[in-house]
Amino acid sequence: MYRKIICIFIAILLKLKGIILQAMVMLIVLLFFLQANSGRRPFLNRALNDIENLSLITQLITIFCGIFFISARDPNSSDFDKNKDFSLDPVSQYIFFIVIAGCNLMFAVLWLLKLQDVIKDNLMSNFPKLYITLCLWGRMGRWKHEVYNRAKDKKKEAIIQNIENVTLFMNEMKEIYIKDIFYEDHKRFLKLLYHIASERT
Repeated sequence: MYRKIICIFIAILLKLKGIILQAMVMLIVLLFFLQANSGRRPFLNRALNDIENLSLITQLITIFCGIFFISARDPNSSDFDKNKDFSLDPVSQYIFFIVIAGCNLMFAVLWLLKLQDVIKDNLMSNFPKLYITLCLWGRMGRWKHEVYNRAKDKKKEAIIQNIENVTLFMNEMKEIYIKDIFYEDHKRFLKLLYHIASERT
């Protein structure tokens, strides 16, 4: 929500300053939110965090490549200065276009695949008969295999989610100790660190 509000402010307040400045400021804002999303992992679902990161990266690449299109000038114009202006030849334009289109297409495909997984998961949980009919073409023998694979995937996702939670917790603890903030469970935390260290060795 904050990102959307900031984008609106950039679009309105920097309109008179030019589209290049708007794009450059947007790049900084998107980089900040990409770092924040990667560091904090705000969504409970790991897939949503990954999609959000991919969305931000796609926006960054699109704006970065778009800046070249915006700032390129016609070399045949009378006010073109070779020392400070630049132009894009047709091959360069084509490459930038392919990069922009490719990144956005890849994001759309990955988003659709994630959406397909969510729909299948909901069908398996809430409407098993409908899932067997639509996705397995009525093959009951395949159902047990699907249930087993789903349980295995959920277990793996739970492990990965727990690892991410521990990583976030450790980063927060690092900040606490860097800032020399009093922590009540200091001794318990030290025991945990010693246990992790002994496991690694």
